[in-house]
Amino acid sequence: MLTTRRTRRPHRPAWRASGTRWRTAWRAAAGLAAAGLATAGLAACSSSANSSSSGTGASASQSSLVVADLAPFSGPDAALGPTYLVSCDGATQTINNAGGVLGHKLTCKGADTRGDPADAVPATRQMFATTPNLALVIGVTSDEAASVVPVINANKMVVFGMTGQSEFDSTHFQYFYRLVPPDLAESYAMTVIAQQLGYKRIALAFGNDIGSQTFIQSAIKAIGKAGMTLAANETLDLNASTFRTEAEKIVAAHPDVIFTEALGPADATFLSE
Repeated sequence: MLTTRRTRRPHRPAWRASGTRWRTAWRAAAGLAAAGLATAGLAACSSSANSSSSGTGASASQSSLVVADLAPFSGPDAALGPTYLVSCDGATQTINNAGGVLGHKLTCKGADTRGDPADAVPATRQMFATTPNLALVIGVTSDEAASVVPVINANKMVVFGMTGQSEFDSTHFQYFYRLVPPDLAESYAMTVIAQQLGYKRIALAFGNDIGSQTFIQSAIKAIGKAGMTLAANETLDLNASTFRTEAEKIVAAHPDVIFTEALGPADATFLSE
């Protein structure tokens, strides 16, 4: 049985990999470097800003512009925020070494959404209130995008998001850009690959976090359009220590392949069982 996720770039032979949001962390860095152009347009209005302390990384000087990593630093998807922050640190260092943006250095700051829309909105408002020299927002995963993008857009702040949710396929938010493909496009790609490999029965095993759950309906739609069979659809509680029940149900369904994304140790435990 070949186990796959929606995460591996097509040229790699193995399908088992970390989640899409992990795979695209490098895109956050690439997008941030490109966003230096967008930041340049904001530099003039930020030149008189007061200093701001960085959540992680180098200290911000009076002339520094802040790139905020608005993402989960706690909760089920707590690994995402630090992953993007590392990308931010690397990209800003490269930009700073090249002279910065109109003479201004960049620094990175973490803002914890906890992966929960109810916590994400206050965190976003606090980010704006405490960061007068804010120049750019990155992160913004599927966990919180729907709730925070309108707030960010209302503040006329450029944001590079890491969400594949279908509601952003045709977005009208002027300042929003996303760095990952739509969930529907990824699910179609995975389904086509499975079909080309001769698989007919598909099992889904996704974590119960918002970011993973947004993929399921797209996958079911793709599987149906391809004339394949959805053999099983199990949700993995990321706080659980065992997934034996879910594993037994999937084994009993006799799928040809498993599509899965579950952050942290959940997938390793699930697959071992």
